[in-house]
Amino acid sequence: MATLTVVDATRITGVSRSQLYRYIRSGKLSRTPEGLLDTAELLRAGLMLHVSSVPSTVPETHDATLHPVSSVPEPVPPVPSTDTAPLERLIEVLQRELAAARECKKLLTQMMHERET
Repeated sequence: MATLTVVDATRITGVSRSQLYRYIRSGKLSRTPEGLLDTAELLRAGLMLHVSSVPSTVPETHDATLHPVSSVPEPVPPVPSTDTAPLERLIEVLQRELAAARECKKLLTQMMHERET
């Protein structure tokens, strides 16, 4: 999962910094050794992740019935231009974590092959 600074976590969750620090002190949230908050931790604590400046295009309820294959889906309406900086920051964090996970997988695979020989 992505890691965020406390400031970024307040933006994504809509919870104040003081509330996040209270969650940390009480043990409801934990930080990484670098002092960051993992988005998985935020979700585990029951916090919702959202970007308030980007309107949701997903309806709150949806039709779960199966549609025939021949039906053509409705086009997705364009998202109005808004401040995308929080989303871009989250993408950067996720890309760094993906690269780190790939490197970790590579090292673990190498160690496994060395142990087999």
